[in-house]
Amino acid sequence: MPSVIVRQAAVATLHRLAIATDAGNVMGLLIANADYLVDVMCARLMEGGVTALTTSMMLEAIFGGSASQLRLCSADESGQDADPGANLFVELAALLDDVIRTVLDALDDERCTGALALSHLRVLLRAVQSLSADALVPSPPGRQDTAPGAADVDDGGHFSLGSMRQRLLALSSDLRRRLDNDKRFFSDDVPLCPPEGIDNVDLEDDGVDGLPHGNVDHDQSDGDNAAEQQEQAGPVPNLIALILSRAQHFLESEDLARRHVVLQLVAACLRGLAPYSTLLLPQVATFWDALKIGFLNSDRAVLSKSLDAAEVIVDVCPEFIARRVSDDLWPAIRRMMIRELRASSTHFAATPAAVAMQVRSLRLLQSCLRRPPAMMMIINDIANHCWPYLNEGLPIDLQVAARDLFCLLGELDPDMTWWTLARIVIAAGGELGGPAPNALCIPVQSQVVVQQPKTERSCRRNAEWLLSRLASAPEIQFDDYVN
Repeated sequence: MPSVIVRQAAVATLHRLAIATDAGNVMGLLIANADYLVDVMCARLMEGGVTALTTSMMLEAIFGGSASQLRLCSADESGQDADPGANLFVELAALLDDVIRTVLDALDDERCTGALALSHLRVLLRAVQSLSADALVPSPPGRQDTAPGAADVDDGGHFSLGSMRQRLLALSSDLRRRLDNDKRFFSDDVPLCPPEGIDNVDLEDDGVDGLPHGNVDHDQSDGDNAAEQQEQAGPVPNLIALILSRAQHFLESEDLARRHVVLQLVAACLRGLAPYSTLLLPQVATFWDALKIGFLNSDRAVLSKSLDAAEVIVDVCPEFIARRVSDDLWPAIRRMMIRELRASSTHFAATPAAVAMQVRSLRLLQSCLRRPPAMMMIINDIANHCWPYLNEGLPIDLQVAARDLFCLLGELDPDMTWWTLARIVIAAGGELGGPAPNALCIPVQSQVVVQQPKTERSCRRNAEWLLSRLASAPEIQFDDYVN
């Protein structure tokens, strides 16, 4: 990285060039030479070695907007403060496709290993994070958040940076749409004249051999609708989908650092594609098997990033994840809980990273439990493995997350929740405030719990609080377990 003095000299030189060329400011100078800059960066990326690494690091700074000189470049010369979200990447949105495709091609190059591959993945991550910003990703078709023309002009009567972004994206989308229309119009596959013998024939009523009869096939109609929705999504969502499809095979990489960045990239792509189900669902179905490997990884960082991606999938694809919780997600979370609880019992205090991951796992289970049709088959197993988090010796964040989880379990299955909590209170020597079942009526698994009262004694206070809350809930009737 160059020193502060070198960066300041470079920014001053750019300002002088902008004045000499009547560009107005540095941003105008860069936009006027955007095609040249993109060609140079793409050529340097494909050279490999130190040159490609330096260019990749520069792109990472540009896409992330973290370089101070870029923030200076986005400031107006009249003394107006720089827009924190404005950077060179935003203003060159119409030319991003070439840069990102070049980075993706460079990733597939056999010379791209080690630090260079990691830098390329970080470039894609920063690009997706910037592309997913509210100012860049357009609203889905049929939805408009602001009035037309409201963001075109700022208070001073001049076009703002937000207006420039929207205009660049609109021009790019219109240009691509026109090119696609021209390709379809002049395609060799489209016959210019109808086949012989079917002139003046009513195809819908009479039918012709070899041609569809009646209405168009539903599969073809669905495919046309999906293609139309993808076209209406615009260039930015399609570019994010391209990044996700080309980079997801790195989920199986043996390099932990590379896998961390890829998992972050997957989560960022999912957030950017959340409003576009036609682009999102096929991608999720493709990389889900590779993502499952991260759930089984013993490395906490990999597991944490995998849970990040799972949280996003739960938010944006609830129907998809609901069918895979019992088979893929819950077994991995259960294995992690058993391992972490065993580790915390042998140490004086759990590490903050381990506590945070377990809290997130409990919160993730709450999100999954809000899809009850697919969760009812494992709800009893979840309660039996999560009640140890009611232990008063654990960090307060874990206790709060566990109490929230059992409150939700009480809404879904009050009978099972009451019985699970009652076993804890009875094993700890407490009273339920009413006729409690005797030892002969307690199931076998509860008798095992009674023989180990130490853990239940530490969970007794939280269990009693949950029982009181469950008993005060309206319109809940419990089965008679004793009789």
